[in-house]
Amino acid sequence: MFSFISPSASSSPPKSNSARPNSNSKKPTRSSPTRLKFYSTSLRPISAPPTTAKRNSSSAARKLSSPIPPDVLYLLAQIANEQSRPVDALELLVRAHKLSPENTDIIFLLARVSMTQNYFEDAIPLLESGIKLAPQRADLHAALGESLFMSGKADKAIAEFQQLIKVDPSARSYAFMGLTYRHLGRFDEGQKYFDDGLKLDPRNASCLFNLGYIAGRQGHQAKAEEYFQRALKANPDFSDALLELANLRINDKKFPEAAELLRRYVQASRDPATGLLQTGDG
Repeated sequence: MFSFISPSASSSPPKSNSARPNSNSKKPTRSSPTRLKFYSTSLRPISAPPTTAKRNSSSAARKLSSPIPPDVLYLLAQIANEQSRPVDALELLVRAHKLSPENTDIIFLLARVSMTQNYFEDAIPLLESGIKLAPQRADLHAALGESLFMSGKADKAIAEFQQLIKVDPSARSYAFMGLTYRHLGRFDEGQKYFDDGLKLDPRNASCLFNLGYIAGRQGHQAKAEEYFQRALKANPDFSDALLELANLRINDKKFPEAAELLRRYVQASRDPATGLLQTGDG
């Protein structure tokens, strides 16, 4: 809302475009390692510019005299989250969860918004409870694996991503596992999972990008460029692929081409649809 999101120019990916609390909030934030990005645009849809009515959605909800149903609180939280108001979203979701503790949609969104604020330790028990209720929900397993990794529990994260692959043996699930190993510096193990993902989906942008990333770090620049080009063909707005390719152009002193790629990178990075879990296949 692992942006593991990243496949980026360095071994630690850039800061995600996650929502930040407004300046009037007194809620403290917690420090954490750089978020890992997995490139998916499904979590944070593009929203229209906030209207006065929408900006006041949470305050209006609090003023209603009758109890608000949890599904309404959930929808109000979605609006707040899309408008980059995570503190309001968390407040609404906590209330919704108290009223409907077995609603896995509420559990998932509460965990995801918590993760955007680096509250990974808080997200873990929420996601574990959600998985007990809905063991086949792949998004819960993916979010739990990310939260475990970002909490410094790499071994547990790997075990959770193995479970994810069993529940959802897709290229995206293999990319989660591969990226976990990539961020641990275990390139050979990561490459195996990216290769397996491509067997399922030869156009999966995340697998293509990460194979290029590994090839580049191992000194195979031509092979890296081939993978980056294929990733961009699958997803022309894949910002990290644009940045890596621009770096290759700079190394080759092809500065006009590098400048154009960097312009595209900046534009893609500003896209409000960029979410926390970014897998590049959206």
